[in-house]
Amino acid sequence: MEGPRIWILFAATCEKSVAMKEVVAASPTKLRVAWVPAPVGGGRDPATARLVEADLEGMKAALSGDTSRLPPAGAAAERQALSIETGLSRAMFRATGRSLATPTIVYRDADGLVRVVRGAVGADLFARIAADAR
Repeated sequence: MEGPRIWILFAATCEKSVAMKEVVAASPTKLRVAWVPAPVGGGRDPATARLVEADLEGMKAALSGDTSRLPPAGAAAERQALSIETGLSRAMFRATGRSLATPTIVYRDADGLVRVVRGAVGADLFARIAADAR
């Protein structure tokens, strides 16, 4: 049986997203992690927009700092950015007064509530999220 799923919105050029990747990689949990490129913000990070249509190797390379193998950004990146901005960013701002940051962890907890954790977390908090995720 597969473990619980969490989603991590990240940016290719964000140092905290890279740190979050390292925390997840070192975690012994059985989580299914979906990494979601989040090309959001004022300038729409072009490297992250290019990740939307990248293959797994391109994504891995980008998180290691090499964005040279990424395809050009297309309509899918624009749709994804718009979806994140209208569906999550605005709701997060209304609820917290803070804008979306990368990375952001989204998961469903034991009570069935959707939880959003803004910013990178350390190993201890990630372990608590993993234990609570369903």
